[in-house]
Amino acid sequence: CLAKEPGRRYADANALAHDIELHLRGFPIHARPTGAFERVWRYGRRRPWTMLAGTAIGTAVLASGLAWRSHRANEAHRAELLDTVRARIDSARGQREFGRLAESRATLESALVALEEFPSESVVRGEVLTQLGVVANHGAHWKESAERLAAARAELEPHTAEAPRPWASLLNAQAFVLVKLGSGEQAWSVACEALAHGKEHLDPADELWLDSVVEYCDQVSRRGDPAAAVVALTESIGTRRARGIANDTGLGQLLNSLAVALRQAGRSAEAIDPLRETLAIYGWHFGEGHGHVAQLHMNLADFYFDLGRLPEAEEEYERALATYRTLNDANMLSTTLMRRGQLAHARGESALALELLVECESVLRGIVGEEHPSTRKLAHIVGGIQADTGDLVAARASLEFALTGPHSVAAYGPKLEEAARLDLGRVLVALGEVDLGRAEYGRVLSAREKRLGADDDATRAVRDLLHE
Repeated sequence: CLAKEPGRRYADANALAHDIELHLRGFPIHARPTGAFERVWRYGRRRPWTMLAGTAIGTAVLASGLAWRSHRANEAHRAELLDTVRARIDSARGQREFGRLAESRATLESALVALEEFPSESVVRGEVLTQLGVVANHGAHWKESAERLAAARAELEPHTAEAPRPWASLLNAQAFVLVKLGSGEQAWSVACEALAHGKEHLDPADELWLDSVVEYCDQVSRRGDPAAAVVALTESIGTRRARGIANDTGLGQLLNSLAVALRQAGRSAEAIDPLRETLAIYGWHFGEGHGHVAQLHMNLADFYFDLGRLPEAEEEYERALATYRTLNDANMLSTTLMRRGQLAHARGESALALELLVECESVLRGIVGEEHPSTRKLAHIVGGIQADTGDLVAARASLEFALTGPHSVAAYGPKLEEAARLDLGRVLVALGEVDLGRAEYGRVLSAREKRLGADDDATRAVRDLLHE
């Protein structure tokens, strides 16, 4: 009111009194402009509870908006990570199928590390652990596989209804490895669980339903009842045929398993037709140069071999070999070379047999190294051929290698181990080390008496060897 410029002074005493009134009541005055902050502050003095409530609401809205944005960002990151993990699982499967086990394991381990950021993702973690167990299976690391699969089971078991396929995959893998660990009854229980789960939760068109049926029938055959496996597979084949699907690869898988069960039941002649039907289905889908078709050619060759139809067996093995060489599939190439070598030996072509088996050994060591049961199985075959050709010293070395260490031919079951010990015993006797040879016979006799009984023909045959 004392300013020199008239425009900055109160016009009269009434104007001054009005501003004093406004100030005392907490309203803005006219003497100078009031900023936004001051207006808010004055409003808060006049109505403190209203101001407090408004501030609280505004803060809550702001916090909610920030939380929502953070949640959206986190969910987007989670979805991206899960996509990456699933891509790694698919990549690891492909690496495993081509025998690149170390790469497959590394890919899955990286996926497992990535999932540490989201510990609640039990289902995906269970899938990764299952695939790690399968890779360990392929490397014959049975104990490691069992541990991985047990960890996968702990992750997946609470989610079996919402994740039926991962659970089925786990059960099938567990049943397989439990057999390798000698836990036959537990393996049978898991296989039955897998079959029941598949029937309840999976469509018969699902490949995992097929895997459950096939694994169950394999377990039945291992329990010494391949005839029951034939019955179960015949029923499942009827179910698939009723669907009326043209060139159904699922039907082909069941037909192939039926052929295997028929062979195990001593009915190889009956296995030819279902196997040829399978070959026609897969040939239509994939073409002659595909790995699945090559596998069927090899199976058909095995059956012809059983039946003594050696020229036909040779033709089928050669078809499989040509495909695997083209595909550079080291795993299946080694297996086919082994069987082709056995066929050459059966035809009296020992030099060719050893040539094929030496190539097989080179390929096999490149895949799994020396410490693997398949390397020892090959050594057993080579030792038998070396013995037949009169190279007894080399035969002894091969057979002893086949039977030593934690990864010996015993991994394939007692029959193969007993056969290798009998071959070694014969070689030792031929070398003049009769006591050592008879000791090998004694080991086989003791094992067969426990496994088959004292009066079984196979047990008697070993007893006769000891009395010669």
